[in-house]
Amino acid sequence: GKSLAWLLPLVASAMTSKKMGLQIVVLPYNFLVSHLDNSAREILQDKFDVSVVSLTTIECSESSLPLVLANDDHLPNLAFFGLDAFVSLHTYHRASLFRWARSGKIHRIFLDEIHTLFGELFREKYDHLRQIAQYGVPITTLSGTVPPTLVLGLSRYLNMANKDNDADVIVSNDLLGTFPPGFNISCGNFINIEAEATRRAKDVMSCTPQFGLHLICASKKSALRIFHDLSNLVPKYKIELVTADIPKEEQAEIARKWSAGEFDILVSTSSALVGNESSRCQA
Repeated sequence: GKSLAWLLPLVASAMTSKKMGLQIVVLPYNFLVSHLDNSAREILQDKFDVSVVSLTTIECSESSLPLVLANDDHLPNLAFFGLDAFVSLHTYHRASLFRWARSGKIHRIFLDEIHTLFGELFREKYDHLRQIAQYGVPITTLSGTVPPTLVLGLSRYLNMANKDNDADVIVSNDLLGTFPPGFNISCGNFINIEAEATRRAKDVMSCTPQFGLHLICASKKSALRIFHDLSNLVPKYKIELVTADIPKEEQAEIARKWSAGEFDILVSTSSALVGNESSRCQA
């Protein structure tokens, strides 16, 4: 999948004995950091001379650099950061990041699952990502769910593009399918967000029952309430709930059924099934 964006260059570098700078991967959730760190170690470290690390917010918030980053001449090949951890590195060790960037020691910064930026505006740390273009290193944003019409706006928000110099955009609808008409993202402030989400979900399904509907909630509490309210409000539709504490095997089965169109509405937390939204979604 998208992980090949940083895995393949490392493999090519190791196989050709060509040196390559540090690849930084920033992820929105710590469970993804752990998952990708384990996967990268399993794929790379047993076969190639590649160093993989993951760093926590606490490690990046100290006055001194984390030990694995302390030697400029022996930086790791691949470093995974949660959003908060990378923002802490950017805040407390900006001079080091500038030094590495100017000396060619950073190959690229990857911002993975960048679609979460649209749905989690309450996380102020996303604003800090607008500043990383100042380091002057290539930035790659990765997502399986951002519709093409929002890509350029996202690039400009992150200061990766401007009116005179648009960012390179790679859109792979062959993999995702074409997003249907009416795909939209809306933001607003509501006294009762669960009730508003339930009302909108009912309206959407009434108007476009041929599409699936995926509601991504910021908390398990919200997901549970919306799931129960929708189950009572629109009993004719098949609804599934998935949260991060559900066993992985069960999550995978729900994801399979969702992709196959075996139910109508999926309610999940933002930390579960992120990346499994499909083109059958209307919104």
